[in-house]
Amino acid sequence: MLCDRWLIGVSFTITTPIPKALPKLHQHIMTPGLTTLAPELIACILDFVPSIDLQQTTISLLCVLSYSSVPNWRHYLLQHVNLRTPEGISKFVQHLKRAPGDAKFVRKISLGSWTVDAKLATDAILMLPELKWLSLCLGVSFTPQHLGKLFRKPMPKLRYLSLRLRP
Repeated sequence: MLCDRWLIGVSFTITTPIPKALPKLHQHIMTPGLTTLAPELIACILDFVPSIDLQQTTISLLCVLSYSSVPNWRHYLLQHVNLRTPEGISKFVQHLKRAPGDAKFVRKISLGSWTVDAKLATDAILMLPELKWLSLCLGVSFTPQHLGKLFRKPMPKLRYLSLRLRP
C-alpha cells in the first residue's frame, strides 16, 4: 500500500508497505497512549497550553495520570487560578491556609463571581506574594474600603489589573 503526502507544496511518496495486522506488541508501540508518555513530554505539552486553560487541563491530566507523571503539577495547577463561584473562592482560601506554600505558585488569578464575599476575596488576593495578573468582577459587596485594603499593600510584581463593575 502506498501513501501520498503533501509537505509545503512538495509531493513525496512513502513506499514502505503498511502491514494489515500487526502483532500486539507492535500495535502498542505504534499507538502509544497518554499514560505512556514520559513526564518530561507531559511538562513540554503543558508549557504550550494557554494559561487560562492550564488549570483545567492539569486537573484533567491528574485524573488520568499519576501525580508522579506530571512533574511540577502544583506549578501548572496554580499558575493561573480561575475561580467562578463563591464556593470556589472559599475553598481556595481554605486550601491556602492549609498549604501556605502553594501561594507562591499563583501568578495569575481571575475571580469571576459577582456574588463573592469581598472580605474573603481580598484576603485571598493578599495571600499571593508572586501575583502578576489580577482580574476581578466587583459586585455590590465590594466597597471602597475593600479596594483600599486590597491596594494599600504594595504588589510590586503586578503587571495587569482588570476590574469589572457590575452594572
